[in-house]
Formats: sequence, structure tokens, C-alpha cells
Amino acid sequence: MRAVLQTVLALVAVLLAWPTQARAQSPTAEPSSNPDIRALWSDGGELLLAGGRQAIYLYGRSGQQEAAESVDVELFVDAAGTRAAGSVLAVFAAADGRVVSWRPGAITQERAPLVEGDELVAVVVDASGTIFAIGREHALYERSARRWYVYPYPTRMRPLAAASSPGGRVHIVGRDGLLVRFLDGEWDRPLVPGLSPETIRAPWYDAWYSAVTESLWVRVGRDRLVQVEFGDQRAATQAEIESQPLMREVEDEAGEAHTAELHVSGSVPTREHAIPIDAPTEGEPPPGFTGITGVSSAAGDRVVTTAGGRVWLWDRERFVLVGSDVGLVHDLVLDEGEDVAWVATLDALVRVPLIATAAHQAEQPLAQSDQKLLERLRRREAWQLRNADAPRFFWMPTIRIDNGVVFPLGADPVAGYSLELAAGAMLQPLVKDRGPTLWVWPELAYRYETHPTRGGHLFDLGVGVGFGTHLVAAFYRPRLVLGGIDRPTNDGPAVYGLRHGVALEALWGVVGVEFSHQVLGTNEGPLNDVRLGLSINLAPLIWIGILWATIPTGD
Repeated sequence: MRAVLQTVLALVAVLLAWPTQARAQSPTAEPSSNPDIRALWSDGGELLLAGGRQAIYLYGRSGQQEAAESVDVELFVDAAGTRAAGSVLAVFAAADGRVVSWRPGAITQERAPLVEGDELVAVVVDASGTIFAIGREHALYERSARRWYVYPYPTRMRPLAAASSPGGRVHIVGRDGLLVRFLDGEWDRPLVPGLSPETIRAPWYDAWYSAVTESLWVRVGRDRLVQVEFGDQRAATQAEIESQPLMREVEDEAGEAHTAELHVSGSVPTREHAIPIDAPTEGEPPPGFTGITGVSSAAGDRVVTTAGGRVWLWDRERFVLVGSDVGLVHDLVLDEGEDVAWVATLDALVRVPLIATAAHQAEQPLAQSDQKLLERLRRREAWQLRNADAPRFFWMPTIRIDNGVVFPLGADPVAGYSLELAAGAMLQPLVKDRGPTLWVWPELAYRYETHPTRGGHLFDLGVGVGFGTHLVAAFYRPRLVLGGIDRPTNDGPAVYGLRHGVALEALWGVVGVEFSHQVLGTNEGPLNDVRLGLSINLAPLIWIGILWATIPTGD
């Protein structure tokens, strides 16, 4: 009887212990195993941290919860971290401005000095351990080693997420195609040509920065993945820098007004990829509940993102479905060693191996549209490889209107009006530095002069040579002259000759002044005159106007 009783008690003990063991081994098995996890951070290896309701949880690679630290935060909105600051640092942010820093064996909590009416939507950490908290409407908050700094936004912005480069440049994305960068108190807006109007207008929900390829990967709208290749960004021209920045007046804590400026930083090559999800279905999670992360490598980036309630892997120029029916997503991180993604969903912390959900999917041929896109990319890369060592030039078309005064030597009256219309191009070898360099300026011009005895219609053809920068440059311009003058000669009114002079041009010749000497050959001897002209180049003004009108804004 005693043996039977002992057997029954042992079975009861096993049954009571069984649910606890199952939950410990697989914390994602039931919705209760996810205590409102909204933010994740992983070092890419064995460390996985989750910000839940009033606690930060430490998980093992198997998904087993290993430790929990209580914090005075109801819910987190984002997490970030680094291993490059001499030790591990993970930062979790709440909407009300509370920021929790986690280090092995220590947790600290502080509050960002939010501008009135602001709240946090994202947080990033650079390689030095500097924390950047992103406000919803008003400011960026930087936490250095000593104190917090507040940097008001330079224009109306509605950020949703951010990513940082190892050097501390913060890339902020948000609604209405927002893409703005911040570094050392300065703001700039890169130009991203080539995107579809739908992508420009859509919310840019989340971003991940690849330090190897220097690309910013952005999850846009319902079904777009955009790659912004900052490694190939064209340097901002002087005209773009000198053009009027977008700005507004703000007040610091002392109540003193100052301006926060947003400059254009040059155009960046972009690539837009359509995630192959079906038409919207009933019960599909809203597009804003998504995540993105990736792995950098010299062979190319592997990007993991979510769309349509599924997990997708972008690898080798194609999308692979690796997780189905994950539902609403709060955050997403990678375990690079295990090649696994961890997804914080509404109900669970889900482990998603980065392999195709169907064995045949990885070997499926590309769709016809993808094949055409891949072929275009191959041709572009082949062209770039063929021309990698060829000299490269910057060029700017010129359309000049020159109003001047001509002084014919030995003629009466002594002066006359001269109008010149010219078209050409300013050429400059592309160099990495922004210092003075050589300029070449071929040009064809028509000139009308009103002097009673020397006036007429003349055509100039020549090539000017100059030295300077985009801001200011000096030119020597020799030109051949053909045409006719009002003074008849033995050969009729036709004349030919040479005109040469020195010119000082500012901002690609937007404004210029030239002093020149002309000699025309006739049977009666040479005719000399000097000319002083003030010119305006309309081409840069037209180009800047078109560029300014097409810049996407966050308004």
C-alpha cells in the first residue's frame, strides 16, 4: 500500500512540474509568456534583452528566460545598444522620456529633458555609447558622458524611427517620406531621386544602417524596402550649401532665440524593392507594426523585415519568406551566430530561423519583373566597372545674359551699348577635396552692339580657362569673332578677329564681370575696342529652382 501511495504522489509531482518546465524551455509557446514586450536588443550573439511591462528580461539562445530586472516603466517604445564602447550597453526608452541603461550587473534610469508636449518614439546608440533619443515632434535629445543636450528640429518633422552609423550620424525617418540626418548639432536632408511618388508620400516606418556597405535600409509603406546608398553619395555642391536653408526660430532653455538650419547634403543613389505580399486581407496587421534589422558583410547585406504579418529575408537580390502568420510586430532583432530572428509580436516572443518556409522556395526562379530588374542592375554595375578608371567631370550648362559697355578706340562717340547672349558649359575635374581646381568653359555667343559706326551683329566662339572653386573663380577667355559691323569696308560689312579678356565669376557664373579687348581685321586696318560687361548665368538658377520644388518635405 505504501509503494502504491508513493507512486501516486510521484506522478502528481511530475504533472505539477510539467507546465513550469515547458514554459521555461519555450517562453514563446503561450501568449502569457510575453509580458507586453515592445522593445528588443541583441548583440548578435548570445545576449538577448527584452523590454516588457515594468521589467527588462534576459533570454538565452533557446528562448529561455534567464533573468529579469524590475524597472519603474510601464511600457517601452524602443531599444538600442552597442558592444563597441568597451563593454555591453543596452538602452531602453519610454514615451514619457524615461531612459533605462542596462549593463551587465547594473541598471540605471534617468529622464530625458523633454520639450513641453513632446514624447519619445525611438532611441539609438552610437559606437561611443552616446545616446540619442528621438522626440515625436519637437527635438532630438543627446545624452553624452556628462549631460543631456536638446537639439530642436529645424522644420516640422514627424519621426517614427532612427538608425545610427558607427561615427555617430543619426538617420531619422518618419511620415511623409521623412529622411533627415543629424551629426554634432547640424542637420541635413539628403536628396533621394528615383523613388516612386507613392514611396515619397508613404510613412517611412523603420530603418537599419549597414556599416559595411554604408547603406540605410528603410521599411516604407505596406510593401516597400528602400536602400539608400550613402557610400555613393555625391558631395554637396557649393550652390546647394549656399542656397537658402530650411530653418525656423527656436528658443533654448534660457529663452534665447536661435535658428536650427536644415541643409541639403547632395543626392544619394536609391533602390526600391517591392516585397511580394498579396493584396490586403481581413485581419492583416497595420503596416506601421513592423520591424527591420540585418547583417552587414562585404558580400552584401542580408536584411530581415516584416510585411503583411510575415517575416521576409532580403538576400542575394531577392526576397525569401522565412516566417508566416506572426501577426502584429513590435520589434525585431537577429542572432547572427544561430541565423535566427527574434520577433516581439502582440502575443509572444517568436523564434524565426532564417530559412525558407518551403524547401523548394529557395530554388524557385526569379519572377520576370525581378529578372529584368536584376539584368538592369548587372548592366549598370558592368558599366560602372568599365568606367571606374576613366576621368570624371562635373559640368554645369550656362545660359548667360551679359549687359555691357563697349569703348571703340578712336571712334566717335566714345561708347556704345553691348548685349551678349551666350550658351556653353562649365567643366571641372571631380576631386575628393573641395579646394580650388581647374575649370574649362567652352561657349558660343551672339553679340549686338549699338555704336553708330562700330555697332553690328557679332558671333563669338571660344574656350575659357579658369582656376577657383564653385564659389568664385577667375577666367581667361579668348574667342574668335565673326560677323558684320555698320561701318562699310572695301570687303563690305563682314569682319573677323579675336576677343580676349579676364573675368571673375561667382557661384557657377550666376554673377560675373568681364573686361575684354577686341581686335577686328579689315582692309583699312585693325579696329580695336575694349568692353566691360556684367553677366548673369540663368542655368544654375533654373536648376536650383527645379531642385528646390521637387525636394520631398515632411509637411
